[in-house]
Parts: sequence; C-alpha cells; structure tokens
Amino acid sequence: MEKLSVIIPVYNELATIAEIIRRVEEAKIPVVKEIILVDDGSTDGSREYLRQLSGRHTVVLHEKNRGKGAAVRSGLSGPPAAGSSSKTRISNMIRPITAGCCARSRRAGPTLFTVRATCSPTRAPAGATITAGD
Repeated sequence: MEKLSVIIPVYNELATIAEIIRRVEEAKIPVVKEIILVDDGSTDGSREYLRQLSGRHTVVLHEKNRGKGAAVRSGLSGPPAAGSSSKTRISNMIRPITAGCCARSRRAGPTLFTVRATCSPTRAPAGATITAGD
C-alpha cells in the first residue's frame, strides 16, 4: 500500500493542533498515513503536547523559532521510511503535481493541490490534498 507523509509545522497551535491531527488521521484516503509534527519553538504548551504524541507520530522539536520553511525542511529530512530516502519522499510528494494530476485551489491561504479522481492510483490517491506552502 502507498504511504503518504503529512508534515505539520506547529508554532503556538495548542488550541487547534489536536483537531488538525484528528482530521488528518480520519481522512478517508487509501494510503498509510505518516504524520510528522514539527514544533518550531512554541511557547504556548504545543511543544509539551507534541512530546506526548511521540510514540504515535514522528515529532521533531526546534529549540527556537526558525520559520515555517525550516519546519517543513526538518520534516522532510526526518527519518525516512525503510528502503527510501528523503529524496524519494520528496519526489513521491510532488509527483502528482508534476504529472498533471492536480487541480490548484483558487482560495486564499496556503497553496493546495487536490488530486483529480481520474489519476492513476500509482500516482496519488484521488481526493488527497497536498499543501505546497504559502
């Protein structure tokens, strides 16, 4: 079965992080989901909350705030799945976009790409959402 790594940068999100994680966990897509949580120097208790999840999800902690880009890079360079490298993980994440299988969202906020239902399952699961940043 395909695996999808979901990187969630966290900075002072104690009030919302549990709901965000729940939504990712409950997303009905036919892949194994790996959730990588990167705390970027939170001071509101988010860091302590994420530590409690370290047995269930991959948790990366920055000692100080380094910005969203650094948090995403830390998530990408985390321990790769057995038999793959970070380069492979990045390639698998962007393959649906470069293969033309994604429709770009027109809403405000982060750039989102939604995989079209007509895509081959080997490219990406239909209905998956890929965040490409701000």
